[in-house]
Amino acid sequence: RLIPDKELRKRVWKMIGSPGVVLSDGRPVATWRARKQGRKLSFETEWFGEEVDIREEAERLAALRGAEGYEA
Repeated sequence: RLIPDKELRKRVWKMIGSPGVVLSDGRPVATWRARKQGRKLSFETEWFGEEVDIREEAERLAALRGAEGYEA
């Protein structure tokens, strides 16, 4: 299993509206959601402990969704 902890699995794989998962070296380290607010993309993350730098990926996703930048 990708996420052995039963409580983390419940937070990641929900029946409706599952969030995205942040991987670091193949390990899940957080969940994320992005919402476009005006011209910026807003990110909400829930870290499981270790935090990693996701700025490059956030910039790419903002551009893909037509936003001029992002807010964490």
